Amino acid sequence: MRYDYITEGGKTVTQYTVPEAAKHKAWRQRLLADDPDIDEQTLADTLEGLTDLSDMLRATVRAALDDEDHVTRLKLRIEVLKARLHRFETRADRRRRTVAALMDDCGVKKLVAEDFTASVVARAPGLTIVDEADIPQEYFRMVPQLDKGRLKQALKDGAAIPGANLGNAWSSLTVRTT
Repeated sequence: MRYDYITEGGKTVTQYTVPEAAKHKAWRQRLLADDPDIDEQTLADTLEGLTDLSDMLRATVRAALDDEDHVTRLKLRIEVLKARLHRFETRADRRRRTVAALMDDCGVKKLVAEDFTASVVARAPGLTIVDEADIPQEYFRMVPQLDKGRLKQALKDGAAIPGANLGNAWSSLTVRTT
């Protein structure tokens, strides 16, 4: 049996039979094509020790699961930070309103400090909606929204609709974890 040696960064990573080497090279090219910004160490770690396509596929599924975990955690963190942002915005607005009301009640028109100047300014009255259902339709904006489900069904039923068509079917990967 013939063996090839795969080298990355000038060092021999592992020994493969010729068919395995071709798979490894193809897998490396695919990883680089899918993620051109991948650094050499991550690429080498991903491919190191993989001796057959099944091992390579398993390793990539595990990496995808790790990425999905990161996405979930980041989404949660973003929600926490959004809530925190809202609290800061609300608190800042409440503090400004308190200072404005106190200055207005006490007849103080201007407050000067070394790092800011605050002034009470009369504003135009704001809009208050008492019951939106009672407001005539002429005061509403009607924004058209594409009904993608209905459009897709019409295309499936054979309708020719300018600006849309059904794309090619594609495969997806389902992974169950234990």
